[in-house]
Amino acid sequence: MIKELGAALILAATLAISGCNKSNSPASPQKPAPVRQRWLEGYPSRLIKAHNDYATKIRTGRRSLTGFESVISTTRTWDPRKTITVAFQGGTPELRSQIVDAVTPWMQASAAKFDFKSGGVFREWTNSDTAYTAHVRIAFLAGENGGYWSAVGRDSVNPPLFKPNEPSMNFEGFTDSLPSDYKAVVLHEFGHALGFEHEHQNPNANCEAEFRWQDDPGYAQTQDSYKQFIPDSSGRRPGIYTRLEGPLNNWSQDQIDFNLRKLAFQADLLSTAIDKNSIMLYHFDPWMYVDPNTAKCYTPQENTILSQGDTEAVAKEYPQDTVVAKATVNVQKNALRQMLDNPGLTADIRSHYSKQLHSLVQLGK
Repeated sequence: MIKELGAALILAATLAISGCNKSNSPASPQKPAPVRQRWLEGYPSRLIKAHNDYATKIRTGRRSLTGFESVISTTRTWDPRKTITVAFQGGTPELRSQIVDAVTPWMQASAAKFDFKSGGVFREWTNSDTAYTAHVRIAFLAGENGGYWSAVGRDSVNPPLFKPNEPSMNFEGFTDSLPSDYKAVVLHEFGHALGFEHEHQNPNANCEAEFRWQDDPGYAQTQDSYKQFIPDSSGRRPGIYTRLEGPLNNWSQDQIDFNLRKLAFQADLLSTAIDKNSIMLYHFDPWMYVDPNTAKCYTPQENTILSQGDTEAVAKEYPQDTVVAKATVNVQKNALRQMLDNPGLTADIRSHYSKQLHSLVQLGK
């Protein structure tokens, strides 16, 4: 979810060094230039507050459902019989086409359908929109709302979370220089758009216990030329909180917890064992773990394609068979009715779920 995230690691540029020694004396060893840290994918702070406020009103307890090698929210998934529309703000036609191509594996594995064009041209949204131009609204923002992140499923058209004139997905820097792993980034974010959560936040996994949250005992805060926190002169290392509160992420502790801690069980959450090969589980560097050699959530390299578990899960949630699709919609309707039984829902949240349920019922006739 979320600069989403998240749960995910995006490779930033590294600093190259060059030079020559013009003297006749032997060259002295040069200290390696510092390497910029990687960006963690995750939600900006503004969206985290909105989600935390929202979550306290919809949490109704644990529901035990099996059969999915993933973490997916049934009230946030789309009707598998409908097309999910997408609009852009910014980006060249070439860049937009590259994003479209990168999304294809999700559609090849299921009945999920993303539509990026209207009348043969790419659909666009603006900051003056008063109605939702599209279900998914892509931007390329930097600053407070920058990074790589996406709304989870139908959150993108849920007014308390995302208004019609706001992006629901962001790819910072894509308009300047397309990263080498952009296809994996796009696959990950569109996984969120389909309703998938981060694998490292799977309530049934134990990634949270495997992360090294705190500094090594006695660590003396030490920064490199990028102001990044690095091991001190005695080799003691900064922990996750210290590292991510500094550059590049500059996150608060609340942001770190939101993007890395495990999800709370909710009535609409489907989850089973962690899928280490999932596109929804980004590679986290070894320093983030107490012991990467034994950590079940550690992967030695980034997942860049859909795993078998991903393809099976999306095929189950967005089935191509019409009979199975009807059964999937019935699961969604039951989950929505369960959510609507929550007396703590505010009027706007209740209205959102009621409209969603009404739409599913009408289409099912």
